[in-house]
Amino acid sequence: MVLLLVQVWGLYTPSPPTTGPAGTDKLGHLIGFGAPAALAWWLGGRWWVATMVVHALVSEPVQQRISPERMTDWRDTLANLLGLALGVAFAAAAARARRHHGGMPSGTQER
Repeated sequence: MVLLLVQVWGLYTPSPPTTGPAGTDKLGHLIGFGAPAALAWWLGGRWWVATMVVHALVSEPVQQRISPERMTDWRDTLANLLGLALGVAFAAAAARARRHHGGMPSGTQER
């Protein structure tokens, strides 16, 4: 829940939360969507991921309507979607690895 609140704050504040080198905001979009997607997938909330896909697509036009200081950028939408994909891929790979190892800590052998 906290990750989603941070995401919403970052997307809908009147001006971008931080400024930095070119492309830094894309990393924010990537992490802002990737971290909640990974957590939702890991916890079995697949429907949350589907909801976040819709949010990734509509957030740019919505933020421009809410704050005229902000501009719609298709690259931000792409970073949102890429973050979702990477978050889900990471969580799915972690779940497979856990199942493959039987959920046992490394170095532990089954008898």
